[in-house]
Amino acid sequence: MTHSYLRKTAFLFACVLISFNTLTAQEKESAAAQKPANRHYIFTPISYSSASSGSRQLAPADYIVEIMNDSINVFLPYYGASFTPQINQTDGGTRFTSKKFEYTFTEKKKGQCEISIKPKDASGVQQLFLRVFSDGIAMLQLTSTNREPTSFNGYFQVK
Repeated sequence: MTHSYLRKTAFLFACVLISFNTLTAQEKESAAAQKPANRHYIFTPISYSSASSGSRQLAPADYIVEIMNDSINVFLPYYGASFTPQINQTDGGTRFTSKKFEYTFTEKKKGQCEISIKPKDASGVQQLFLRVFSDGIAMLQLTSTNREPTSFNGYFQVK
């Protein structure tokens, strides 16, 4: 009887371990596993850097980049050098909504992915390049026509 009991207990324990490993793998599923056609992503920056201003910490709730099937919404700060004068000093950040853009999604090794967005209807913005790691950490590079390039580190979520 005890041999049968031990066998059942060992079998039950093995099933629990297999279930736990499956759940852990699903939780760590990266953005690369998501189909680009059904996209709704949010990037929340926590730090900012540029060549002229160095690095700064940001409040995560203040800024966002939201990527959806039909549009992108961007609200990011800017502290670097500008190649053209700012008419309104309160508009120093990068804020726009684009409905016309080129979107490229590339899967990389180890659950990483790269997303390139080239807005066609956002004045002064050339490209947003997002590198996403399997743990949800991401780096965003913003290239503009009249400002120096800027980089952001933050968190990436699939909605």
